[in-house]
Parts: sequence; structure tokens; C-alpha cells
Amino acid sequence: MSLKRLTKVFLYVSLVEFSLCFITNGLTAEDKKLDENECWEIYYDFIAKTKPYGIPIDKQEHEKKIKPKIKFFRIVSYSNCIEYCAELGDEKNTFMLIDRCTGEVRNFMLTKIAYTYLAEFSQPIDKKPLLTYEKVKEIAKPYLSFVKSIKFDEYIVQGGFRHGFWTVSFQRALNGIPFGDDSLSVSYSEKYGVFVYTNTMISEECDTNPKITAEEAILLAKKHLPSVTKSDKNTISEAPKAKLLIVRPSMLKGSLPENISFKEIVKTLLVWRVIIFVNDNNAMTIFIIDAIDGKLLDFSLLPLDVGGK
Repeated sequence: MSLKRLTKVFLYVSLVEFSLCFITNGLTAEDKKLDENECWEIYYDFIAKTKPYGIPIDKQEHEKKIKPKIKFFRIVSYSNCIEYCAELGDEKNTFMLIDRCTGEVRNFMLTKIAYTYLAEFSQPIDKKPLLTYEKVKEIAKPYLSFVKSIKFDEYIVQGGFRHGFWTVSFQRALNGIPFGDDSLSVSYSEKYGVFVYTNTMISEECDTNPKITAEEAILLAKKHLPSVTKSDKNTISEAPKAKLLIVRPSMLKGSLPENISFKEIVKTLLVWRVIIFVNDNNAMTIFIIDAIDGKLLDFSLLPLDVGGK
């Protein structure tokens, strides 16, 4: 499949992920979470350790130039997985989300720089990097020290250089199996340094021994193919692929019920993700199958022929 078509898939998935979020203002009196002063300590400690481009590290100078504010929310989000959070920063320079239960920084962004790159994202940028990928990985690796609420020793590193900046993602893994929703990623500009940081590592561990084989998962996916494509005349374009993942089942249906508890969100399940390209690669079907009992948990159909192959 061409890079252009892969990019369409990535953008589609990113937009879906971004949309799966709902926020409720206010906290109840009995909630025991980090208070305002504790959140500000984390904010300034993160800035002091990471030294973001153009952002004063000295607290007094920072308050004078940036004028950051703080807001408390209750949030349940696919991308952030925070229940109680604090939003700190201003609208023009810095943006930070802090998990008030764990004290971890879930998101940090240099707003102006990030929006500049986003505005140019759809435009080809004829620029070659000066640094190597290995060097950028070493720059990004110290950010793993900000993960404190869980312990992990295994991760898969992915990334590369596109649209004028580097992206490095450390995807959490267990016994060689990646977590579908747990990763720490940074976006790095050779001019501005790290300008986006995201930490979604929070899921519980689960049994990593599948009872269903990859071959059985593919057969189950093929069985469900007509109901997904709404046709019994599908031609499979290439050999289906099955991959083991650890996922949060509460996130599979496209939206979260408002009464779901945070304990339910972080529970995980071992699944097979089966990908089947059909009809001359004009569509990609994705099946999520329980690796223990073979139950179909979720599926999606992504058209890939928009704008040509």
C-alpha cells in the first residue's frame, strides 16, 4: 500500500481518537486529589527539567511573561486516560494536563510551535534532517523518567522524520506484546526541541497467553467479513495479518459511557488484531478478536480509494 494511502489511514484513526472524549466540570467535596499548589509544583518542575524553547524557567519571570492559569476538570478520554486532571498554561505558549491522581504530566505542548507545524502538516516540506534517528531517540529517552504511576521494563520504539520534525514513540509492551493504548511520545524539532509530549501509560497488566491461535483468529475474521463489508463477493487482496495486542476493552466501541468508572477504563484484555485488505486494496478491514475465547469485540472498515490508489 502506498505511503499516501497509509497517511489517509493514519489521519482517519487520529481524528477518531481525538473525538472520543467528554469532559465534566467540577469535583465533589470528598475527592482527595492534588491541590492547586501541588499542580503548580509539577508544572514548574517539568519546565525546569525539560527547558522548553522560549519558555522562562524562573518562576517569577515565567509568571510575568506567560501568565499561566489553572483549571480543574473531570475527564474521561481515550487519548489521555485521565479521570481528574488539571489544565495549566495559557492559550498562546504552554499547555499542560496533569493527572491529579498520580501527579503525572499526561500532555505538554508548546502551543505556537505545535500549531505552526500542524498548519504545515498537509503541505510537503522539502527539508532533510541534520540529526540521525538514533540521536533523536537518545534525546527523547529521558522523558520516560516522567512515567511514575506504573512500572515497566519493556517498550517498542517507533518514529521517524516527516513534515519538518521528528516523532519518537515508546510503546509499552509485556512479554513482547505491545499495549495498544499505552505509549509515551514526543515531537521534536531540530530548531525548537521537544514541543509536544504525551503520556498514556496507565493500563493494568493481563494474561499474555492466547488460547486462540493467529490462524484461528484469521478464520474467525474471514467469517465476519461479509457482515462488515455488506457484501458476500469480497476478494482478499493479500494475505491477512494477525497481531497480538493488549488493549482496553472499554475503548473499543467508539465512545465511552458516561457512567463508566476509571477502574474499568484501565482494565486490559489480550486480543488479536486482524487486518484484511479487500477488493484490490480499495478497503481495509480491521477485526479485534478476543485471544482467549475468540469473541469478535470490534471491527472497522476503512475505504482507501479516496483520491485514487
